[in-house]
Amino acid sequence: MLLRYISLARLILVFASLYSIGLVFGNKVHLVVPALSLMNLLMPCILILCLYLFPKVGASLAEQSITFALLLYCVAVFVTVLFFHNAEQLKDAFYSLHILLIFIITYYVVTYSNISFSQFFNWFFCLYIALVLLSILQFLGNLGVVPTIWAEDENTPHGIALVRGPSGNPNNLAVMCMLFFSMLHWQAYRLGKKHAKIVLVGITLVILLLTLSRLAVILFFSYFLFFLVYRKQYVKFLIATTSVLFLLTASFVAIQNLEPVKAENESEVFFARNINRIIAIRDITKTTGSSSSSLRLNSYQYFFENIDRAIFPYGSGNYERFYTNTKFDNSLISKNPHSFIIESTLAFGFIAPLLFAFIFFMMCKNILKNRNDKFFLLFAGYFLLLINVPSSILRAPVVWMLLFLVYHLCLKKEKTQSLSQMTNFELKNESKPQ
Repeated sequence: MLLRYISLARLILVFASLYSIGLVFGNKVHLVVPALSLMNLLMPCILILCLYLFPKVGASLAEQSITFALLLYCVAVFVTVLFFHNAEQLKDAFYSLHILLIFIITYYVVTYSNISFSQFFNWFFCLYIALVLLSILQFLGNLGVVPTIWAEDENTPHGIALVRGPSGNPNNLAVMCMLFFSMLHWQAYRLGKKHAKIVLVGITLVILLLTLSRLAVILFFSYFLFFLVYRKQYVKFLIATTSVLFLLTASFVAIQNLEPVKAENESEVFFARNINRIIAIRDITKTTGSSSSSLRLNSYQYFFENIDRAIFPYGSGNYERFYTNTKFDNSLISKNPHSFIIESTLAFGFIAPLLFAFIFFMMCKNILKNRNDKFFLLFAGYFLLLINVPSSILRAPVVWMLLFLVYHLCLKKEKTQSLSQMTNFELKNESKPQ
């Protein structure tokens, strides 16, 4: 019987490892059709394992509350399927199950496995390196330099200005890389891996610049400031913050008279796109602008001015029903609000953001109550800022994997009871005569 449970523990680790690969590369790793992706194929297996082990795990009240809230979110999403019969609604229903399963499987693996912090770091470090390298190779493949690795969902020629990654969206790739970097840099610091930190900084900076995601690049440099607070180096934080503010002020003055640049040929696209994005940051408060930054601000303002119309769900992909009679071009926003709070509210009703607010509250409360590492508070703050960058994080379960992984790693003790030991202990107790 002991061998049986040791095999079960190993089986869970194998499934979790393959599942993490599937989450990172999405439908780019699939059988026959994208719907049969690796993560979707593994979902039933992981669901069965989770249902089998859940009664045997003595989870804390916080873990049970978070799991229950995620389950309610899944129910809310599936209920909307009854009223809005479309493919988009069904997609969100399956993605909601992934978010729930990610929380449970990361809890099992981190809490009840004998995997060390160093092993966790090595696995995700290699996974991150693979993500960056394959994204760059795919980008070169789109340029015709090397063969493409996977088929793109859309063929939009952006020249050398865009690296999209497995999600097909540069902003999604930037968010994935920023969250990967934050988690791995923290782990490298804890483990004393200096060379790994240098590699992480280098490859992350390169991939973020290639995606041209402005907020992600800004948060990349801001991360080091807040990491000083995490390390309790407050004097260095004040000096660094003052220096950054001075440089930002000088840069803002320098670009006051900067005019938009139009690329005359393919080789000038990268330069022109960067300059124009810098100008967009300068003009972010201009409501008449046509940049994505101005459109998002207009979208957020419109949503909160008409929040009384957002109580009941509109269904996934039906955002144009809410954005009516706007004073700005709502063609982009009507496809996706580019805001986690707005998207979840419009798609599934006010219950969805309330559930997620409760989940974040319970996680932060549990971290504050625990005497272990409190890095999760910094990571959660980054998460809440970065979720407004991509088109949708409800359909990007990999970012939830990183969030829940950091949460559970911060609570992980140096010595933890293994899954095989836990299940064997439960079995012995059950076999004792009453």
